[in-house]
Amino acid sequence: VIQRAVRSSPLLSQRLGQYVVHPVWGVPILLGVLYAVYQFVGVFGASVLVGLMEKDLFEGILNPAFTDFVTSVVTVPWLSELLVGQYGLWTMGMTYALALILPIVTTFFFAFGVLEDSGYLPRLTVIANRLFSLIGLNGRAVLPMVLGLGCVTMATLTTRILHSPRERLITIFLLALAIPCSAQLGVVLGMLGGVSFAAVVIWALAMVGILLLSGFLAAKLIPGRRIPLVTELPPMRLPIIANVLKKTGGRLKWYLIEVIPLFLLGTFIMYVLDKSGALPAIIEAGEPLVSIGRLRHGLPAPRLRCDRLVRDGAQPESDPGGRRNDHHHPVHPLLRQPDDDGQGTRRKDSPGHARHDRSLRLPDRRPVQHRTASRLVMSPTHEARIPLAFIPPGTEVRLAALGEEIDALQREQLTAYGLAENRPIKVLQQRPMTVILADEVELALEHAVARHIWVNKDEDRA
Repeated sequence: VIQRAVRSSPLLSQRLGQYVVHPVWGVPILLGVLYAVYQFVGVFGASVLVGLMEKDLFEGILNPAFTDFVTSVVTVPWLSELLVGQYGLWTMGMTYALALILPIVTTFFFAFGVLEDSGYLPRLTVIANRLFSLIGLNGRAVLPMVLGLGCVTMATLTTRILHSPRERLITIFLLALAIPCSAQLGVVLGMLGGVSFAAVVIWALAMVGILLLSGFLAAKLIPGRRIPLVTELPPMRLPIIANVLKKTGGRLKWYLIEVIPLFLLGTFIMYVLDKSGALPAIIEAGEPLVSIGRLRHGLPAPRLRCDRLVRDGAQPESDPGGRRNDHHHPVHPLLRQPDDDGQGTRRKDSPGHARHDRSLRLPDRRPVQHRTASRLVMSPTHEARIPLAFIPPGTEVRLAALGEEIDALQREQLTAYGLAENRPIKVLQQRPMTVILADEVELALEHAVARHIWVNKDEDRA
């Protein structure tokens, strides 16, 4: 039997991948990536490219030439106005679709392709796993959510990567309710991108709040259980520009085929409402809202709102002893030290983490070490098997067995990744999830799964 040894010296891409999903550095890296995407899409795409397309190309060259051509050829007034009037199919519909929205959508699709080919998007599932657990999903659902920023229909099809009908139903509901598609995103960034970065942040936080609240309620109403996350993490690498451009071109083809007709239809409806006299009445009825929102002159300064949110925001809860209510690593039942009642529950007369009085133990009570050791499953070489979730990072172990607590679906998934008995494994990190390296395949396991994977320490490599 020939076995490949696990590499002991991590590559640069492996180290970079560990920093991306690190419990401390992962969030700052995520914020930096989001800010870079905003600068590329919201500033460069929505300001620079839109200005060049709208002012210089369309208003300076294309629209005057096309207007002169139509007025000289078309003699019917209403048809000429339908094409190049105030609500013309070309002067409004095509100009908005090509000069205002297309640059934003193009830069977004390009940035999305770079993140996708670099291997960052799969690691985003690890970062978002704890957040998505609040709404009954695992981090894998973040992929359809991110794809929904481009096309909700395409994202709905990708919900097939989720393992249960319950997860697919919740994700489709959130895609329809709280995820803006590329056309909506282009309009929002076009409005807020020129105002300030704080305006975009406030809008994004509002959408995240709606997502979490509606998802939390949906998870409570829809029966079923949440499936822990098990996913493969491809290596971090530099994206190939040719592949990114090819993907961007394919997505832009969808935009030109499906979205532009909607812009033309909306423009035609505006033209009909204007000619029938209904549009001025609608504008007059909505004038108070426009005045309150000050959309014509820019949004109010967001500093006071942000300060108020920080000043009035709720502080982290703490117990009477002053300790924070953080979520600590769950302890496996076989390794949990018993309390005074010997059944894993704390006595009422010893609150908090106070040290128990050993002298109050009953005479027939065995020491903790002996009782715990007697309950551990022993390997043929008489070495205690240890749950994978308790192995320190950097340790090389061998897989002993998959616990019976792992359901059939996750067991099949782990087996497909090649996790078999006596398989060499190197633990890379334990927070926020257990990340292992098995024959150059990097896997991320939720602690609810890693606690039931039993391993033996590899004494030959120690």
